[in-house]
Amino acid sequence: MGGGASCPASGEHRPAAAVRFRTRQATPGWLLGILLTLIGSMLVLSAGPFAVTAQETDAPATCEIPAPTLPLAPVEFLVATPLASPLVSPTAARAATPSPVASPAAQAEPDQFAGSGLAFDLARTARAFAACLSEGTSTTMTDLVTERYLGALYGGGIDLPRADFLLLAEALPVVPVEIQMVTSARWEPDGASAEVTYTVANQLLRGRWGFVREVSGDGSAGAGEQPWLIDSETALEVDPPAGAASIAINITEYAYALTPATVTGPDLVLRADNNGAEDHELLILLFAPSVTTDALLLQPGPALPDGVSNIGQLIVPAGAKADLTLVGLAPGTYTIVDLLPAADGTPHLALGETATFRVR
Repeated sequence: MGGGASCPASGEHRPAAAVRFRTRQATPGWLLGILLTLIGSMLVLSAGPFAVTAQETDAPATCEIPAPTLPLAPVEFLVATPLASPLVSPTAARAATPSPVASPAAQAEPDQFAGSGLAFDLARTARAFAACLSEGTSTTMTDLVTERYLGALYGGGIDLPRADFLLLAEALPVVPVEIQMVTSARWEPDGASAEVTYTVANQLLRGRWGFVREVSGDGSAGAGEQPWLIDSETALEVDPPAGAASIAINITEYAYALTPATVTGPDLVLRADNNGAEDHELLILLFAPSVTTDALLLQPGPALPDGVSNIGQLIVPAGAKADLTLVGLAPGTYTIVDLLPAADGTPHLALGETATFRVR
C-alpha cells in the first residue's frame, strides 16, 4: 500500500477480516496487522481524488470476481524495480491495523464516479470482498486477496496459502461487513490504493487499502484482465459520527469502570483508558436473554457461542488510551468482556473483567 504504515499508539485494530474472526484465547499473532514497507523512493502517479459511495457502485454488492475497467498504469510511470513474483512489485513487510472512522454519511467528492476508472475498480473489489465475508463464501474471498494479506490476518505475518486458509475458514464465524465509501484512489508503485470506510458488525473503520494485480511478462494488464487483489491495509484516524454518544472506560486489572453506563444511541464512542499493567481488550457483545458470559468460557474454538453476537472489538495496550466507534446500535444492553489471557493463561473474563452498558 502506498505510503508508510504505522500502528496507532492509542490502540490496536485489525484489518477488516480479522475483526470478525477471533480465537477463544487471544495471541499476538491473532492481533497482527499487515507488515509492508515500500522499497526505496518511488514516484507515485495520482489517479485524482476519486470517491465512490456504496450507493454509487453497482448494487447490490455480490461475492463475485469483478473485471477491471482500466488497464494497469503504464510501467514507465512506475519505478523500474524487478518483479519478484507475478504480482505487481510485491512490497516488503510493514505494520498496519485499522482504526475507527468517520461517519459513512461523509460527503464524497462530487462528479468523480462514472461507472469506470480506478476508484470504481477498487470499490468493486472491496465490495465483492465484503460480500464474500458477509456470506461466509471463503473460496471466492481468497480469490480477491493475496496470500500475504491472508497471512497478515491469520498466519502470524507469514504468507498463508489459500488452501491452508480454506481449512481454517471452516471453523470461522460469519459477521456482516459493508463498504460505506471508497475515496482518494491513486496509483502506487506496487499497484494502487484507496481509503476505504467500512463497517464490521457495528464497528466503524477506515483504512488505506493496498491493491495489486497480476501482470503479463511485459508488466502489463489490460482492462478486463486480472482482478485487483487486496494486499494490505494501513490505519487511518477519523472523527466519530456527528452526535455520537460517549462512554469513558477506565480499565484496570481486572475490571472496567464505565461513565456513564447508559447512553442514547444509535452511535457511540467508547473512550478507553488502560491504567493497568497488562494489555486489555474491549470485546463488545450482545447476548440473547438466556445466555451469560459463562458460555464464552465453556465453549472453545474461534466461533462465538449460539446466542452471542459480535458488535466490535479493540485491544488497548498497557498505559494507553484508545477509542472504539460503534454505529447503528439498537436499544438494549451490551456486554464488554476481555478474553485476553493473564500471565498464567487464565482469560481476563474468568478473573472478573466484564461490564455492561445500556443504549436507549
